[in-house]
Amino acid sequence: MRRKRRTRSITRGITRSLVNPLSSGIAGVFGRGLSGLLSLYPGAAAGYSLRKIGSGPVVRLRRGIDNEEKDFAAGDLIDGGFLSDELCSDPDFLDSGEWTVGTGWTFGSGNASLVSVNGSNCFLTNIALAGLSLDGTNGRYFKITFTIDSMSDNTAVGMAVGTSTYREFDEFQITSTGTYTVIYDYEARGTPFSILCRFFATSSAPNGSTLQVSQLSVREYQPSAAEQWALEGLTSILTYSRQDDESAYATTWYDQSGSGNDATQSTAASQPLLILAGVTNTENGKAALSFDGVDDGLIFSGPISSSASDYFGTFVGAVSDGGYVIYGTPNTVVLGLNTESGFWGGSAYGGDTWKSSTQQLSTWSLVATDQAATFINGVDDLSGLTYSQQDWGTVANQCSIMFRFNDANHCTGNLQEVILYPSDQSSNRTGIEGNINDHYGIY
Repeated sequence: MRRKRRTRSITRGITRSLVNPLSSGIAGVFGRGLSGLLSLYPGAAAGYSLRKIGSGPVVRLRRGIDNEEKDFAAGDLIDGGFLSDELCSDPDFLDSGEWTVGTGWTFGSGNASLVSVNGSNCFLTNIALAGLSLDGTNGRYFKITFTIDSMSDNTAVGMAVGTSTYREFDEFQITSTGTYTVIYDYEARGTPFSILCRFFATSSAPNGSTLQVSQLSVREYQPSAAEQWALEGLTSILTYSRQDDESAYATTWYDQSGSGNDATQSTAASQPLLILAGVTNTENGKAALSFDGVDDGLIFSGPISSSASDYFGTFVGAVSDGGYVIYGTPNTVVLGLNTESGFWGGSAYGGDTWKSSTQQLSTWSLVATDQAATFINGVDDLSGLTYSQQDWGTVANQCSIMFRFNDANHCTGNLQEVILYPSDQSSNRTGIEGNINDHYGIY
């Protein structure tokens, strides 16, 4: 299997503050979120989630550096959160007095810019970070987030992580501008250090190499079990995470309903991302699979129903563009959830309110009276649409998630949960939506 090489800006999802599960789980502990949704409301044909809604593991991941695969339970994806306040004294580059400004650097309004001078080590160092005195405790990680506004050559400029570990951005597998997060493994370094990170161009860099940065955040961090697995390749030689090698991708999204409809993807380049550079992708503070809108997608065998049937389904995520979130090939017509026209099949069309750049809970119901209804965040969006009952997903291995099977019609965005019932669950809708919202806190 070829390794998926993908460098992404992470301005959505990953750079959001991760929520400590002890505080974020209060609703789940005292409300309906504690119980497995598919046990409370049985009969689903498929149930995919990154939380526990049924039985078994939730996802199987492939690690970028060596293609090793491993199953993970929902608890393995919950991070321990931040263990310190912000350590950088000027994370937004508003006060040049908080920095040691070396050759070639100038401060603007909320950024620092470099034009390198060949023969000079052009360092920009946060004074507070340089003055840190850390003990020799092993097992410490630091989460470092920074924004590159412009960069002329990623092999000439970079960031130092640790006292003397100077790495150009290409060694981080960073090739373009954007906001990035990396994990620094203190234990891998094995010796105490004082400087957590500084930006630089070395004396050997070509004259006139440019770099502009506008954010630097450094906080001590406790990775989740899945994140630690993604970071296992770090050593004393390489102490920081890279955009491809310390990332992890979903090869299987397990069906927790017991119906055996596991969603899989064997092609590495088409596997959705869950962990980027050692950090879990999130939407509204909860783990989310990221689909690139180009070639990412998962396939499950089906069927959802082998005869004309009622349907009820729901999904959680921020799907901003593309075609089908859910798709299945039956014997007669195609049925699916389309971001452009709502539920598609028979004659039920629901507008484009399924599409959103922010997290939402989308629900649809198709019943024997040939009526279709859609709900967004628990509110009636469109009701009274007509459709004709169909079987769904009866052609083997031609059901898909976030794209139309055997087609280039891929969706872009984050997906966290998908549940499909081959029956009318209208009477249970508020209970199902309430359980989901207790966990995700959408509305």
